Amino acid sequence: MAKEQENLFNLENLAFSSTKRKSKSPHKETQENILRRMAVSADVLEDDLKKIGQGKDYDSILELLLRDQTKGIERFSVPVIYKGTILSEEYDFHMPHHIIWATDNYRLRGEGYQIADEIDVSAITGRKKRIIRPRAIKSKEEQRRRIKQKAEVFTPSWVCNAQNNLIDEAWFGCKDVFNHENTDQTWTTNPKRIRFPKSQGRTWLDYVNERRLELCCGEGPYIVSRYDATTGELIPIRERIGLLDRKLRVVRENIKPRKDLSLDENMRRWREGAYKAIRSIYGFEWQGDNLLLARENILVSFIEYFYDYCEAIVR
Repeated sequence: MAKEQENLFNLENLAFSSTKRKSKSPHKETQENILRRMAVSADVLEDDLKKIGQGKDYDSILELLLRDQTKGIERFSVPVIYKGTILSEEYDFHMPHHIIWATDNYRLRGEGYQIADEIDVSAITGRKKRIIRPRAIKSKEEQRRRIKQKAEVFTPSWVCNAQNNLIDEAWFGCKDVFNHENTDQTWTTNPKRIRFPKSQGRTWLDYVNERRLELCCGEGPYIVSRYDATTGELIPIRERIGLLDRKLRVVRENIKPRKDLSLDENMRRWREGAYKAIRSIYGFEWQGDNLLLARENILVSFIEYFYDYCEAIVR
């Protein structure tokens, strides 16, 4: 059984300010500036993810995103040798497994990029940054090649929305709960608070905890809709239609900021609801680059909703 993983979404120590902060050093950005930059582009830079987050068993958020969650962390002891003498003291080392490329699109780059190779942090950062990019940003030739080799065809947001609406129609027993589908492949978001079917005895928490599974999830457009997977166009947070987007909207509407509580306590209450939403969503994907992009999109979406909630507190 895999060892319990670090909580990737632990933002208890995340700095928040209602205004953008300037770094004290001209050569070092604040964590908040890096996080905010992630929110304004469909292409999250792995270099940015490498700069933030650090824990007991990981060096950065990027290292955590690359972990193979189906495997545990191999631990082994190495004896300390001093001047040819093996000392009795030993140090423990941990060796986490990373997801593999599972695609030969990168094989010409050589060692470390073969189909069964694990994706290493050094393989996608520094001078090798932007190797992994969302489909909409890839060249037409690369898109055609992946269609031919892997039958990889991404779904536009309006189709994702229509299919997710069918799921909610079955759950709520009525149509147009979160939005109304227009005839021009757009949608109009329901501006009112989501109501839950009292006749069925269901509550907002039941909806947040309801499990959802997306097979062959690609970059995760059915789960979170930061951008249209076919065009790369960013989607405003109030207009998003993913399975997790809907749950996080419900969390925000039902865990409202309280003036009698501190900022930290209000944030804690929201995080508890958001954690429940994230734990209820599952996605499977074979190709390692797509899997990393899906994880990045879920993480950045979580951060965006977190800041959106915090800004509502300080208004």
